[in-house]
Amino acid sequence: IQQAARCEDASQQEQSTTGPDRLLVRRHSQPGWERTARYCMGFRNSDVGMDIGGTVGKFVVLQRGDADDHVLSEERFGESGERDASLEVACPALGGTLHFCKWRTEDTDAAMHYISMSETRKELVVADSIYKDGRIYATGGGSYRFADLFEKSLGWSFVKVGEFDALVQGLRFIFDYMPDSLYCLQADGTEISAGFCNKCFNSGRFPVLVCNIGTGVSMIKVAFDGAERIGGTSIGGSTFLGLVYQMTSAETFQEAMELAKEGNPQEVDLLVSDIYGTEGGEALGMPNDLVASSFGRLTRRCDKESR
Repeated sequence: IQQAARCEDASQQEQSTTGPDRLLVRRHSQPGWERTARYCMGFRNSDVGMDIGGTVGKFVVLQRGDADDHVLSEERFGESGERDASLEVACPALGGTLHFCKWRTEDTDAAMHYISMSETRKELVVADSIYKDGRIYATGGGSYRFADLFEKSLGWSFVKVGEFDALVQGLRFIFDYMPDSLYCLQADGTEISAGFCNKCFNSGRFPVLVCNIGTGVSMIKVAFDGAERIGGTSIGGSTFLGLVYQMTSAETFQEAMELAKEGNPQEVDLLVSDIYGTEGGEALGMPNDLVASSFGRLTRRCDKESR
């Protein structure tokens, strides 16, 4: 935490001497930004779906045939953009291959600002006015927050799709046409056929509860005639990343996952067996290794001096 504080102090000092505009120009003067502008604007006539969350923005591109290969022209773009080749999947129902890209939502403003001033944008506007009519189906909070910015910078008009509707309809599509992309687990961790969950959706076995874990967490009740949010929690993906960035050397989600592989949650989490003992947990019908309180063991290990 002290290291993070020093970094913040250094950043504030740098801003005070150079100014935010100077910092913006310096970041955007990298040669790779022209390639980024060309890559992003190249999707204006493609089949693209976008989900801009509070932490990460994602978009999926449908590639129809070998000739439609623009999405393959870059693996990384901008400050944090990345095409995840490991997620590529054929989708015969849509007649092509789905490619998935992501970027940090916090980088959106700066990236759009630069693209709007790039030589690439000027060239494409002169050569092809079709880009002005680009329509992108988008969901997530960023579909509202960044709608004007994307239209001004890329010429993309967002067709907004309700987040819960996109989630439920997307699940149904995957169940029907891409079942190999799913896995289903029983309470004891045993994997079962994805067809079991598919039957729940298609046979009218409603309602079902869908837990959507993103920046925060939403609990969605899915009924036969629709879906509604019935609860949730603010403890989500950003909570995890925020703690990791402050407490460890990790700077990315991938680095955090690598550190987690070496860790032991039983060193910090309080389990049911720690409270009830082995017999008490069994009497309650709860697994002894069920987490009763995250970080709860730290309250027993720390005294005032160590804190």
